[in-house]
Amino acid sequence: MKDLENNRIEDYPSISQSEVCPYIPGLNPFPALCFTDDEVNWQTHKAPYTDLANQSRYSTYSDGNDGYFFYKTVEALSSEPISDPVGSYFGKLLDLPVIPTGLMVSTNHTGRHILGVVSQVVSWTGLAADDDVPDEKILNRMNKSALVGDGILRAWMRDHDHRWSHVMIVTGSDSTQYYYIIDHGRAFEDAQSRWNEKALLDSGVGECLWETQCAFEVAMGYVRKIQKIPDWEIATKPIEIALSIQKYNIPQKQWYLRRAYEMSSFLIKSKRTLEHDIKNWFGRT
Repeated sequence: MKDLENNRIEDYPSISQSEVCPYIPGLNPFPALCFTDDEVNWQTHKAPYTDLANQSRYSTYSDGNDGYFFYKTVEALSSEPISDPVGSYFGKLLDLPVIPTGLMVSTNHTGRHILGVVSQVVSWTGLAADDDVPDEKILNRMNKSALVGDGILRAWMRDHDHRWSHVMIVTGSDSTQYYYIIDHGRAFEDAQSRWNEKALLDSGVGECLWETQCAFEVAMGYVRKIQKIPDWEIATKPIEIALSIQKYNIPQKQWYLRRAYEMSSFLIKSKRTLEHDIKNWFGRT
């Protein structure tokens, strides 16, 4: 649990046009986490229990200091317990204001292990409500470079699920407003039982980018950061998470290992084509 704590509000970028490229001090790449009922007092932390259908359940626990832990269980054979922590990990490598997210393993009333994700969130106030219409006053004041970077991250991972309600706003003790970005769980086009690497590589990146002014130079700066991530690190992270799943009583748990290998292969190939894909979207080829 300590890996989730001590992320101060001030570690996120402020909403300021003066910052060209926000830097997030003090936040290290977030590791994959495995929690069981033996390691965490679920009653205290209000972690969710689910029925045998593994229907999604949400729960939160306030740490009493700057934020909440957010727990979500997912359906069986969902890629989210791998893709969401992977997005969080690489988002931190790119110095993006993404929330720390890790794998969660809980137990239902039958003793079967249930997969999910756990995140630390600083605020529940989104830039948009359920209608996904952003607060224009805040949006116009925001430094957009982190949104550009998150769009490039999502383009790399083929994550089309970016919504203004995924941009969270929080006010610090000095009344300065900060923002951070949540939810990369539907990366790889939310691939479930079917996997088609060629179709993913051929899919467009434009739908992954945020609907905001996107400077070509800023976008290419994030592309180059991704290009500098070693292939071994890209390959390791999804597989590391999937391997940790194997020791639990999870139905069809080898599926997650196979999917992790597929994710690793795709991310390495997508890194090779990302510069061309982004330049093509900007009409710079």
